[in-house]
Amino acid sequence: MQIEIGTDFSGVGAFNQALKRLGIYYKEVFACEKDKYARQTFIHNYGTPENFPFDVYDREIPIKPLDFYVTTPPCQTFSIAGKRKGEKDKRGILFYNSHEFIINNKPRFFLFENVKGLLSDDGGATFGKWIDYLGGKSINGVATLFPHEE
Repeated sequence: MQIEIGTDFSGVGAFNQALKRLGIYYKEVFACEKDKYARQTFIHNYGTPENFPFDVYDREIPIKPLDFYVTTPPCQTFSIAGKRKGEKDKRGILFYNSHEFIINNKPRFFLFENVKGLLSDDGGATFGKWIDYLGGKSINGVATLFPHEE
């Protein structure tokens, strides 16, 4: 059995390595990475994906739902080692691109990874808001996740 995966902010392919070590066969629908050296390492380790956009804003959302979507947006803006600008930094809003992907693709599973500092950003408000979005709650009466089928 083979699962279909897609990864945003793919880095050097840590998720691919985990699947490989677990003996899970997968088809890479897309990987997306902006960093030149991370891209080179990814290609060295796993070959060039058929669909390997440079920027998440250039990545198309597949119509067919993925089995597994992994997103690991940049963490520098939330890290306690950084300047802690949160969503005031353009990297801090890349979560919303991932959220759009989840809404439109409806993957079977998704994994969102970031740093511990995200929990305390803006007094915990950023993380709380993102959890509300991912959990399907409404914000100001507007549904934030795909509606449940009846």
